[in-house]
Amino acid sequence: MFPRLVPLGALFSALALTVAAGCAAFVPDHPRLWSALVALVVLGAITPMILAVNVRIVPVFSRRAWQQPKVMAAAIVLAVLSGWTTFLGRAVPNGNLETLGATLALVSGLCFMISIMRLFRSGPVTQVSPPLPFPEQAQLDKVATGFTRQAGMYLILGLIVGLLLRFWTPDRGRWDLVWAHAMLLGWFLNMASGVCYHTLSRWTGLRWRSARTIQLHLRVATLALPLMIVALAIDHRWLFALGGVSQAAMLVLFVINVAPMVVGLPLVSRVGTLAACTALTSGVVLGGWFALDPVAGYRLRTAHASLNLFGFAGLLIAGVGYYLLPRFAGRPLRWPRLALGQVVLQIVGVVMLASGWAWRQYGHDGGTMIVMIGGLTTMAALMLFATILAATFRKRVRATISSVTLSPSPKTAR
Repeated sequence: MFPRLVPLGALFSALALTVAAGCAAFVPDHPRLWSALVALVVLGAITPMILAVNVRIVPVFSRRAWQQPKVMAAAIVLAVLSGWTTFLGRAVPNGNLETLGATLALVSGLCFMISIMRLFRSGPVTQVSPPLPFPEQAQLDKVATGFTRQAGMYLILGLIVGLLLRFWTPDRGRWDLVWAHAMLLGWFLNMASGVCYHTLSRWTGLRWRSARTIQLHLRVATLALPLMIVALAIDHRWLFALGGVSQAAMLVLFVINVAPMVVGLPLVSRVGTLAACTALTSGVVLGGWFALDPVAGYRLRTAHASLNLFGFAGLLIAGVGYYLLPRFAGRPLRWPRLALGQVVLQIVGVVMLASGWAWRQYGHDGGTMIVMIGGLTTMAALMLFATILAATFRKRVRATISSVTLSPSPKTAR
């Protein structure tokens, strides 16, 4: 199915992250850019990458084939267009462009959901399922499917809210944060959780430490996210505090489950994914603080968002991307040592970006300069990420590398 679709989706995702990081460097002088770059990361980077990965992963685990591949291809193309259109609409600003971008995003999400539903309603094309590394993985695959279903629901919810806000100004509530939580945690984190619980044991050959904590993660996520979204929608302080604690528990469970498995990945993916988990943990700490101290939330929300956008999401895309995308392309990762340096440079940039915002919001001199340096450093790292991916996709080799379902990578690849 469209062999160039996955590489192009991944490259456009990396490009969107690069441009967003560059904009982050200049947000202190141009505040309008913040809303624009958030839309670009969520709609133009995270969503196309998820869709591109699902093009390959979903058929493998479902043992089914896409019934309407052109509709799935349209979902990726429209996701890319929606991200850039919304970005330009907010940056210029131009309300018509922003509305067009929100509409394209919703159509993209509907195309994805239609493709998924038609795929699962079709009959299996093979009885060969991905091998179980351990007996309990069969049960965990069902949990992972539960996360994937929730991710699809939050995708549509977030996109509908994003489009409605173009025509409706709520009397109360923080509906911009409703959109952000639905897309970042409901869509991205749930989908990332589903992929991790399906694949990490197969990739690394390691056994999950506790199936119960994975099941608990799904239960807590099922309760925590709706609670937080309702709290933001009605602007209820005590409900927000309860939702913040519940959401923090959900995020901690994800880190507890995933972090021990990451040690079995190749070095560059290991460093990137562990750094993403660290950024997520830092975001959890800040989020819990915000639930108890709204003043701190007001001051540090941009640092919190930077950790989530460029730390958790950006580093997870890099870490998982370096593992998956070369295998999808049937080619080894080009310049693995440079890739490790790229991840380290991205970590440095994210730390500077978040620290600069915290420093600036508390009124200290030099915070604006640190934000600029951190944003430009992150941009340079992500530009390097896109270059490495492009070089990997172009490199031709005769040997076919294992697909997503294969066993652990050899030590020579680490």
